[in-house]
Amino acid sequence: AVALPPVVTSNRVSFASGILGATNAHVVSGEGLLGVFRFRVRNSNFTGTEVSVPRVVLQSRNAADVVTAGISAEIVPAQSRLVMRFKLTQGEEPFNGYHTSVVQVEIVDALGATITDGIPVYFDVASGDGTFTETEVMTHNGLATSELKGTGEQKVTVTAGSVTEDLTIQLLTFSETDPTPQSLAAVVLDMNTQSGDQGQRSIAAPNVGDTFTIDVVATRDAIGLAGYQVVLEYDATHFNFERFDVTGIFAGASPITIPETGRISINAAFLGSGPTAESSGSVGQATFSVLEGFSAPSSITLTTAVFSTGTEQETLELGAGSGVAIGIEPVSTTPSSDFNGDGEVGFPDFIMFAQAFGATTGDAKYDARFDLDSSGDIGFSDFITFAQAFGKPAGKITRASKIVGPNINGNTQIHMQTHTTNSPEEVELTVQLSEVGNVQGYGLQINYDPSVLAFSGATNAHASQFATDQSIALLTEHKVGTLHLSDVLQSSLNGNTDLAHLRFRVIAPTATSKIEISEALVASPTGQIATLGVKQTDVRAIPNGYALNQNHPNPFNPDTIVPFSLPQTGEMHLAIYNTLGQEIRLLTSGIKEAGFHRITWDGKNQNGQILASGIYFVRLQAGSYRSVRKMMLLK
Repeated sequence: AVALPPVVTSNRVSFASGILGATNAHVVSGEGLLGVFRFRVRNSNFTGTEVSVPRVVLQSRNAADVVTAGISAEIVPAQSRLVMRFKLTQGEEPFNGYHTSVVQVEIVDALGATITDGIPVYFDVASGDGTFTETEVMTHNGLATSELKGTGEQKVTVTAGSVTEDLTIQLLTFSETDPTPQSLAAVVLDMNTQSGDQGQRSIAAPNVGDTFTIDVVATRDAIGLAGYQVVLEYDATHFNFERFDVTGIFAGASPITIPETGRISINAAFLGSGPTAESSGSVGQATFSVLEGFSAPSSITLTTAVFSTGTEQETLELGAGSGVAIGIEPVSTTPSSDFNGDGEVGFPDFIMFAQAFGATTGDAKYDARFDLDSSGDIGFSDFITFAQAFGKPAGKITRASKIVGPNINGNTQIHMQTHTTNSPEEVELTVQLSEVGNVQGYGLQINYDPSVLAFSGATNAHASQFATDQSIALLTEHKVGTLHLSDVLQSSLNGNTDLAHLRFRVIAPTATSKIEISEALVASPTGQIATLGVKQTDVRAIPNGYALNQNHPNPFNPDTIVPFSLPQTGEMHLAIYNTLGQEIRLLTSGIKEAGFHRITWDGKNQNGQILASGIYFVRLQAGSYRSVRKMMLLK
């Protein structure tokens, strides 16, 4: 039969099929299948729908019957069906003057239960100039996230399994959502006297007789300077100017101060040295004392700033950061594990932390809130810090100890063992610890070759404080081939023990690949962290039994590949024979390691002579196993 292309409208499809040139021998009668219609679910959240067949036309060789069928079928979602739920949030960093959009997908079944198995989610822009930072993301605990960058309206598709959802996302400019931010001035005042601008523009009310110091900081354009001038103004009934010291990028310069009532003019210049070699940094510190007339709040303001190269002067435009408040509590910049601000460090905070885990400065997922040790990456040390605060009221965090090397748990060693599972296409890697003492947390970075292996999943060997069902609390793969695993366990580990089990699917069975632990960290219950060094192991798939597979191509000219499998390492012999049973070419023999193997035969005998067309045999002998395959060399 020949089928015409279906005619599809918004909610209707018409379909026709017929036998061309039909005779009495071709026509059909009785009952039978007319056709099969396939539909794609456009909205994964649908609760059910109905499909009806209102009309069927049956055509014989010389007449037609019109049947009013009136039949219908209800389509209901299967419980195993994937359902996608979406959450859109505004990105942290702008793109070409536009906000970005973070698209989070939650994968659940038809009953709303989270599907915890890793499922690849594909993000694509169907219309618009946008791009996703990651187009393929493996779900973790049912969630996958990617950030959309672009300008204006974007039509995107998100696919998981057989389900595809279409979204329209409008990316807004800053002018549509935010006031224009005030730019930081080239010279600012800072109440934190650490080198550089720390952004602290206020301090709590001091007592009479106290002194405080203001850091004067150049934020840009300060390279190649020979001197500068700044003027500070203040309430002379509140404060008394005490002194000024040149610091930072102007260290070694000579200062001249000209005090007036409520005003201090400061000039600094290099004499026989200089100029400045850096474009930003502290240039000096002014110290004031508090008088009896002080009442909070008060302020000290930078009213003039001039940069000098020795031959030219530039009066700078002042802006944000040009004043400090005295007597106002500063906004806390201390990191907190209470990310959602509800006053308690709980599971919502853990979920937020987990989304950012493994990100480093410059990554789309990096958020400084979760970088609790301010190291530039959201890693194991941050997780240990978070774990120590978990379940407690929010407050100032106690950071984990810095990574100190192998002097804590100094005899502890990390090991890897690989073995096959029930499937020859899967290998399992067990990470083990030996001579361990009082370890409650761990962090691993594991690298593998994605052209040979595909990560399938991982489980804990011990119960987690955060995850259930032996799951690992934090498991991310921001880059394919690099895994980050971290967890804090319910009980401390001692002695020799397994730590985690990882499963990989073998994509290239004949290849030998390496799995590397490039970073291994362990932590005590008090947050002390130790490094355990780097480990590597070879990985290859191991078959369940011996096999000599058919060569390919067959027939061949002049080369053919002979695949064979060995379930264990041992002696073997693989050779080519002619029809007389004579061995004419030895392909390989001796001790061969277990695994899937293949070898190429070039159609030549042992002396390197090209053989004539004909039938040949390849024979594998390994232990008590014998197998022969027939091959045809055809020129």
